[in-house]
Amino acid sequence: MVSSYFYRAIALMLTVGALSKIQKIDRREQARSEKFAKLLEHDDKKDK
Repeated sequence: MVSSYFYRAIALMLTVGALSKIQKIDRREQARSEKFAKLLEHDDKKDK
């Protein structure tokens, strides 16, 4: 019985860790895309 709970705890920790990594990557991508959008807006203003 103890081992099954132990494995469940490890699996839960791994899934939580993976999810947090994915969220961090998403945030970075979002920040990049926002910066890119701002740069594009800036360039558009220059062109006009």
